[in-house]
Amino acid sequence: DYTYDSYDYWEAGWGDASRELYVDSPVTVTAGDYTSGPVGSSEDPGATYGYVTTKAGGLNMREEPKMTSKVVCQIPDKGIVLPCVGPSTVNGGYVWYHVMYNNLKGYIREDYAFTSDASGNPVSYGYVTVNSNPAALRAKPSPFSDELGQIPQGTVLTCVGPEITVATQTWCNVAYDHQHGFVNRADVTVTDAEGNPIEEPTEEPTAPLPVLVGPMMYNISGSAATVSAPENKSAKKLTIPATIEVEGQTYKVTAIEANAFKGMKKLATVSIGKNVKTVGKSAFNGCVKLKTVSGMAGVTKIEASAFQGCKVLAKITLPAKVKTIGAKAFYKCAKLKSIVIKSTKLTTKTVGANAFKGVYKKATVKVPAKKLKAYKTLLVKKGLPKTAKVKK
Repeated sequence: DYTYDSYDYWEAGWGDASRELYVDSPVTVTAGDYTSGPVGSSEDPGATYGYVTTKAGGLNMREEPKMTSKVVCQIPDKGIVLPCVGPSTVNGGYVWYHVMYNNLKGYIREDYAFTSDASGNPVSYGYVTVNSNPAALRAKPSPFSDELGQIPQGTVLTCVGPEITVATQTWCNVAYDHQHGFVNRADVTVTDAEGNPIEEPTEEPTAPLPVLVGPMMYNISGSAATVSAPENKSAKKLTIPATIEVEGQTYKVTAIEANAFKGMKKLATVSIGKNVKTVGKSAFNGCVKLKTVSGMAGVTKIEASAFQGCKVLAKITLPAKVKTIGAKAFYKCAKLKSIVIKSTKLTTKTVGANAFKGVYKKATVKVPAKKLKAYKTLLVKKGLPKTAKVKK
């Protein structure tokens, strides 16, 4: 049994023995064939596994220790002390706390809670000492986040959670002056509680974190996300956003991974967000009904066979930032009649073999005026039919 919010709760089986149920006192304690722990025990699970305190409200508690798992409930506020009901688990490069809230068990990720005692006081992850004068305490791990205060040089800070790396900057998760916040790793030195420097352990990079957001799967690494697969392979329309939000954190969608949408037979329309820089190898290969591709304003690289075999693709605009087009990128796009190339950065070395082989025989290709002569030669060399028209 568990004591929580001044009530005793008993773990019980009823009906389907595979189900876990909880009933609150008063109950009559009896011995039987099905028991879980000593009869009459009222041990607080936090006394064994410790506690964590939430850093933010609206936190999803999940059934299993992974971002794609079912949400059991939402924890509404920051500052809520949760008893841990089992040991923490590492999955997807993150530590997950196994906690209980409102008599429900589930998992929350380490970067949304800090280890604490039963009263919510931080339990140390070690110490850092401010080496700049002064250091800014930020509400979030970002130089653009609200400043909560200035910390004088030489101040020893208690770390209340693991370091967090966002883009190219690493942030220490600390408590100072009854506030919780973040200081830039460059502004502090790892020390003991007395401020004496200690040798820092070498950390291995975390693996990308897979998450499902809307109709697509993404891999998150640092501050960026890449599209890895659709939830529904039979989708007819897809919008790849510029950003996604996961647990209150915003990530730029920077790439479509290799084979992400390969062979989607019903896909007809795709919109690609402005932060996508790379369309991966065979990303849309074999999408035989794909007719319209829009967006792509930020794309710099289209990898090999990215749109190979898109038989009804009618037009494509390659933006000014495109530097690389891989081999067979538009191979056998038999109805590709209109190609607009805004980039002036393409060369024989950056456009792969047969990139445009098999497009519509009388296709019209519009190119920058100053590149008209060079691109006529280049495109034919890379597979564009000699009967196609290249104009400025």
